[in-house]
Amino acid sequence: METRDDAEQVYLASPANRNLFQDAAALNHTLAADSRTVELFERVTQTSFESAKAVYLSAERHLIRAGRYELCSPFLQPEKRLFGYSESYRLIKEREDAEPEVNIALLSCAKSYFVRSVATLIALLALNGRKDEAMDVIKRSLDIVDDNEVREAMEAALSGHFPER
Repeated sequence: METRDDAEQVYLASPANRNLFQDAAALNHTLAADSRTVELFERVTQTSFESAKAVYLSAERHLIRAGRYELCSPFLQPEKRLFGYSESYRLIKEREDAEPEVNIALLSCAKSYFVRSVATLIALLALNGRKDEAMDVIKRSLDIVDDNEVREAMEAALSGHFPER
């Protein structure tokens, strides 16, 4: 417990450091105290938006598990995130097109990652009353990958259901 408390204090002394946040979160998880990770993030949001923004992606899964979706809303950045997910998928798709026999499994993993990531973003937007933005993300993501699996995941996300990890 002392180590965990020390890790949290070290992080709070340098709250923009994602590695220190992840250390504290890992110790909290090991000690079955994930709620402390949420509390730690919430504390930082109250003192420094920029520091919270720097560690948000590391905190997101903890916030989702705790049902604290409202803490996610200021940090979602749908445009930026969708661009990153799309570019990652596009680059892997280009590799697969160039060497299909080598990279077929890689493309399948890339699609799964893309769908999980985008569906999580859509669910968070929807749960925070940002349905117009969620619909825009759906429309734009279907321009990247469009099949029944993707459409079902997006529809479930729009109703506030997160994809399985």
